[in-house]
Amino acid sequence: MKKLLSALMTSSLLFVGTSPVYASGYTSAYAKVINNPHGALKNQISYYEKYMEEKINVGRYFTYDLNKDGTPELFLLGKGNWKGFNFVATYRNGKAVILNSQFTVPTRINKARNCWISEGHLWGSGGYQEIQALGIKNKKLYEKAYFDNAPGDYELRENGYRLKGTKGNYNKLRNKYYKNTKSIYAFKSYKRPNSRGLTHQSK
Repeated sequence: MKKLLSALMTSSLLFVGTSPVYASGYTSAYAKVINNPHGALKNQISYYEKYMEEKINVGRYFTYDLNKDGTPELFLLGKGNWKGFNFVATYRNGKAVILNSQFTVPTRINKARNCWISEGHLWGSGGYQEIQALGIKNKKLYEKAYFDNAPGDYELRENGYRLKGTKGNYNKLRNKYYKNTKSIYAFKSYKRPNSRGLTHQSK
């Protein structure tokens, strides 16, 4: 009986580097990613790797339950030539699935609004900023709000509806979604392949 119990306990462990992780649910799927991001995510990120002309380079990661459904998301922080190019994976149908594209790269998190912020610059606009607030519903990414600050031509959306392009509405969206956000680099992260971050969510 003791041998059987020992065998069952051993079979439920997955080693990441030299650290054991209980291989159940999302921890098993995420462990494969942090152990070998290129191998685990190759089919999902081949476009980005072709653009960068090199394999994905992830240095650190953390887990955080963005939509408060009990299963945390896996935030992967790029390094080297990939610095600033971050990925977010969720656990769906038994595996880790990348949520974002090159246009929805996370930079900040709004904990109160359960969303991450993606920041960009309008093409040919002289550097005016565009911001998306992105949430997760049914394990898929969706836009909660979009707002840019091109003077005289604000483009504003919230929950799928276009808003009147006024400075007042822009400020309301910015205060609601961008104010009091936290940089993803301010979350406690872990260096791959340290597995501690799979069982210790960042706050």
